[in-house]
Amino acid sequence: MKYEEVKGNVFDYYDQGYYLVHCISADFKLGAGIAKQFEKRFHLREDLLYGLGDKWYKQYANTTDGYALLHGKKRIIDLVTKERFWHKPNMYTMDCCLKKMRDGCIKNDIKKLAMPKIGCGLDKLKWEDVSASIQEIFADTDIEIKVCYL
Repeated sequence: MKYEEVKGNVFDYYDQGYYLVHCISADFKLGAGIAKQFEKRFHLREDLLYGLGDKWYKQYANTTDGYALLHGKKRIIDLVTKERFWHKPNMYTMDCCLKKMRDGCIKNDIKKLAMPKIGCGLDKLKWEDVSASIQEIFADTDIEIKVCYL
């Protein structure tokens, strides 16, 4: 793994072939923080909710193990870290999501990820904890990870 924290906008890495990573809730509100910016740029709700109705929420709600969802053509990875937008994730759900993302990256031959300081804005996790988990979980991979901050 190559891990680097860089000053800059995470969206700038999209045109460089990176998959962009962010955290969402199972209710898929995308109404605040960077999730709102992802929705505005990539129209993620359209992708997942079109024709699905409540099936989306029922599939991912009430989870304690989190999910990592891949929008392949758009190169976006959603980490479903909590049930409702007003809930807060914990390090257990974050670690579960990171492991599932790692496994998905290996399976799909994804080599480049860019993300903000996930889970640490509105979700209130401590960056030093999340960063340590990312580095530990991805340590034995050949995946390049850029963490962007403004």
